Amino acid sequence: MDLELVDGTPTGLVARPYLASVTDEDAHIIARSGTDTLRITNGLISEVSSVSSGPAGRTF
Repeated sequence: MDLELVDGTPTGLVARPYLASVTDEDAHIIARSGTDTLRITNGLISEVSSVSSGPAGRTF
């Protein structure tokens, strides 16, 4: 997290990894992962970048 207060309002970048798992129709657990990066400008989300392993991808 790289936030700073500018005139009392948070501004900067926030990155957060995630890991999710689901059970498919054959009862196999499928793991998915990714990361989201948010740019905060004047206390509001102004830009989002996401990377995901996708339906046939691998976790990272």
